[in-house]
Amino acid sequence: MTCRMYAPQDAEATRTVFHQAVQTIASQDYSPEQIATWRQGGENPDTWAHMMDQAHTALVCEDDEGLYAFATLTPTAEVHMLMCHPRKARQGAASQLLRTLETTAQKAGMAMLTTQASLASRRVFEKAGFHVTENRTVAGMACFGMEKPLR
Repeated sequence: MTCRMYAPQDAEATRTVFHQAVQTIASQDYSPEQIATWRQGGENPDTWAHMMDQAHTALVCEDDEGLYAFATLTPTAEVHMLMCHPRKARQGAASQLLRTLETTAQKAGMAMLTTQASLASRRVFEKAGFHVTENRTVAGMACFGMEKPLR
């Protein structure tokens, strides 16, 4: 497993990971209609590439089969995206990406990380020390406002 900074040529691969993660992993917790709504966020390749380019920090993980996980941190210390391809789910990539984002945020002087976690990702964030601050509904989907103070 190799993790590195995102590069513009990774846009399409991260978009593919997003679609696969939402379609397969998130479908265990959300209805087909909710999945269809969620997937719309990655439909336009240009919009997706722009979003990835605007991240304060974007990281990707890859192996011999290609890019399989990514995470983004906004300038306001929000973990905006944390996605893993189903072929590598539950093998530690998300946890590694979160640790790296935390270190990056600390070096940038950020005092707290926040996120809006899905039902599936909530477990990963809790394992990393985040706690739920708010139950939310976004586009009809249950999610959780979470935060983690940084030392």
